[in-house]
Amino acid sequence: MEKSAATAPSVLNSEIEDTDQAWREPKDNPLNWPRSKKYQTIGLVSFQAFISPLASSIMAPGLPELAEKYNIKSDTVLALTLTIYLLAWALGPLAFAPLSEMYGRRWVINISSVIFTAFSIGCIFAKSTGQLIAFRFLAGLGASTPISIAGAVIADLYILEERAPASAIYGLGLLIGPPTGPIMGGYLTQTVGVRYGFVLTAALGAVALVLSVFLLPETDHAIIRSKRGPQRGGITGLFNKKPETSVEDKRTQSSTPLTGPAREAALRPLVLLTRSPICFILSFYGALVYGFLNMFFTTFPTIFGEIYGFRPGPTGLTYIGGGLGELCATALGGWVGNTVYHNLTKKNGGIQKPEFRMPGMLLGSVAVPIGLFWFGWTAQTHQHWMLPIIGSSIFGFGMMSILLPLQLYFIDAFKYSAAALAAASLARSLLAFAIPLFAPQMIDAMGLGGTYSFLGGLSIAIGIPLPLWVYFQGEKIRARSDLNH
Repeated sequence: MEKSAATAPSVLNSEIEDTDQAWREPKDNPLNWPRSKKYQTIGLVSFQAFISPLASSIMAPGLPELAEKYNIKSDTVLALTLTIYLLAWALGPLAFAPLSEMYGRRWVINISSVIFTAFSIGCIFAKSTGQLIAFRFLAGLGASTPISIAGAVIADLYILEERAPASAIYGLGLLIGPPTGPIMGGYLTQTVGVRYGFVLTAALGAVALVLSVFLLPETDHAIIRSKRGPQRGGITGLFNKKPETSVEDKRTQSSTPLTGPAREAALRPLVLLTRSPICFILSFYGALVYGFLNMFFTTFPTIFGEIYGFRPGPTGLTYIGGGLGELCATALGGWVGNTVYHNLTKKNGGIQKPEFRMPGMLLGSVAVPIGLFWFGWTAQTHQHWMLPIIGSSIFGFGMMSILLPLQLYFIDAFKYSAAALAAASLARSLLAFAIPLFAPQMIDAMGLGGTYSFLGGLSIAIGIPLPLWVYFQGEKIRARSDLNH
């Protein structure tokens, strides 16, 4: 599965020792691009990352109307219409992330944008529950790409010590999407109907597609260096050709697309999950926390609609609390994470380690259970509606304080960062798909306070010791695998 550095598409291009000194200085090397071009590229990817979770959550406040429109009687089926999108997030990166390593970032992002926009339009005209679920799934496949390969784009553009601020800029779009979707969806549902949430997401997808076709440049170093690779953005570069390979690679490639390097690249995320304990455990923890977030999305309409008597519009506004917490974590995360990373590197004699990203997780690991306990019991005891929102804000702060260092760790620690992020996305999306499906049954059996206390206790048992274990033992564990740096 390991190709030579000369022929393999690079992911952490800035860390691979390059014997071709001529590549280190040219202007077409993404590491040497002007700052404005780098920010433009990250901004375009961030915009797509904003649309993707927005499309996931925009229908959350309209779930009761959706149940009435399609005559859905089962709470599980109703939750499925929302979470099926996240199942697609789990499966999409298994194909798109490896393809981005073989054929480049730009081509994959543009094709996936077409898929997302087309099937978002399909959701508008769905005539049955089955059609809606199918179109939501296919739209989610297209929406999974910006999330799964954004880390690889950051690695293409920035050296190690510059990645935290760039990751925070990308994360800004990712974190604004989840709370913005319900706000828009709530008032759209209340005024013109839940269907117009799909109209909005389709329109945003079309805008993102046009912008990326004309303005998004290729960032993968191997593609740019190839004689057949595109040197700049533009509509003519939409369909990139496969980069040249060595004679040895050509001998090993089969005529079918599912053998040889293509198959190896497609299986790489699964290999990372099964062969790398660090990748598996951190992916599971990130997935668990993200699953709690999507449980909020499915339970907010019921909690604030039935307990507090909110209509869909005000219900959508209740998601602002979590968004503000995430925004605070992102604003602090880039600066604090960079400061801690540099200080630990300096104390280590200037030697950088991925484990230096872990201290930033500890604060989030404490905040998440506090937010869960707070939210569950204030809602259970019918306290003022602002108190559960404060609890969701604390949770949002903790969640983003965990996910940002995780992303940076995966970028730094693994040779194939896109595949590692795809593995994390696979685990995260599977739990985000599954947890909301049994949330109504848990709440019926244990109550709001008991359910969120159980989840908070689970996050304490896993989240407190995990960052410490990785910080002290991660380097030794990584050294046992050839999949790591």
